[in-house]
Amino acid sequence: MIDSVKSDAVVMYTSRGRSPFPWGDPAAVRALGAGEELLRHIEGLVEEMYEAFPLATRDPDLSNATETVERGMAVRHPELDSRAVEALAWMWSYSAWK
Repeated sequence: MIDSVKSDAVVMYTSRGRSPFPWGDPAAVRALGAGEELLRHIEGLVEEMYEAFPLATRDPDLSNATETVERGMAVRHPELDSRAVEALAWMWSYSAWK
């Protein structure tokens, strides 16, 4: 079952749709009124993503690598909607591209 609060918090945390590049924005999550527990959860998701999909071992094709991250996080977190999973993969891909 999709958790819209968690999904919205992920999108807000990554700054997707509000910035030309991703960045962790704790204030945006707090503005949702969901509290520190949700913020810690979202920060944990981001940490999990970078641990599960290390930048140093990524596919040299950034597009393929990003799709792998997106599919992987969707399987790991079926409670997240497609916008949230895409936002996480966007954050990862920006880090991989730099």
